[in-house]
Amino acid sequence: MNVLARKISSSLRRMRARFACGQKLRQAFTAAPVEPQVHSEGEPKDIWAERHLDPHYWHGCIHWGQVPQVAQYMNRLISGDPHVDFIDYTAQRYLNPLREQGPVTMLSLCTGIGQLELSFVKRGIADKVVGYEVSKECVQAANQAARKEGLQDRVTFIQLDLNQGTFAPEVFYDAILNEAALHHIKNLDHLIGECRRVSKPHTVFINHDYVGPNHNQWTEKQLSYINRIMAILPPALRGSLTNPGAIHEKKNALSMEEMLKIDPTEGVRSEEILPTMQKFFKIRDYKPYGGPILHMLLNDMARNFLAPEHAPLVDLLVLFEESLIDEGVLNTDFAYWIGTPD
Repeated sequence: MNVLARKISSSLRRMRARFACGQKLRQAFTAAPVEPQVHSEGEPKDIWAERHLDPHYWHGCIHWGQVPQVAQYMNRLISGDPHVDFIDYTAQRYLNPLREQGPVTMLSLCTGIGQLELSFVKRGIADKVVGYEVSKECVQAANQAARKEGLQDRVTFIQLDLNQGTFAPEVFYDAILNEAALHHIKNLDHLIGECRRVSKPHTVFINHDYVGPNHNQWTEKQLSYINRIMAILPPALRGSLTNPGAIHEKKNALSMEEMLKIDPTEGVRSEEILPTMQKFFKIRDYKPYGGPILHMLLNDMARNFLAPEHAPLVDLLVLFEESLIDEGVLNTDFAYWIGTPD
């Protein structure tokens, strides 16, 4: 068995074990449907439009991967170069060779307001992109942005519930992009099957996603390491960005019930993404890129670590997480991989 096969096999064994251990808990909370959040006018609340379009929603927070040393760590694990991110790596290794053979048309999943898709065309990574997104308001904003850039003939966004909708018939794609989309999808077999249906023989299915515990149900081992770090961090680094003035004393995982109330789609079947993908595509170039410590540790605190004087500390945190993964103490929670039809 080669190194790639061993990595995938090991990850799948761990994911299946976690899935089995959490089965009873999931059944307890999924027996009754969760009511959608509702506006006072009675219309279902569009949580995706709120997240993407409300400038105050994130309270100035940044993603854990936006801390420079963390971004370089993730890049290194995917591309081998701390200064080459997964987009440039994918373009250089997969999309540029395709474009040498002809125009590349890309399908993109769960596009939000379409900034990534527009950048692919502007940078010459893809010639045309069709994006699907469940939020009507996000689709309107994305198409408006495409018109503003003069790219409306090359980048199009369509509203569709990917859990049950189907892509346009007789339209096939050279590339498919899953950038943190599949961990929000419950009906994985349907969507990945649809992606397989619209693939060409040479299609590359680009994946960059969370594959950790379903509904972010962190393990006790993860929490133990994270909170031992929290105990020695100075208060200035533990300040909450969403609740100014508050200091995080420790990190606690939200219960399944709390997660389902906040966002029932978050990590809904994340542990099953890779096993389901293998039913329809061959997995190639599998690159786990960490997250079992840093993802939760830096949540609501990441901006506190941006000052240059904190760079050595972040480097140590990265080394600590990577060592725990390398020694098999913790599993990776995020991964990059390419799916191909054969």
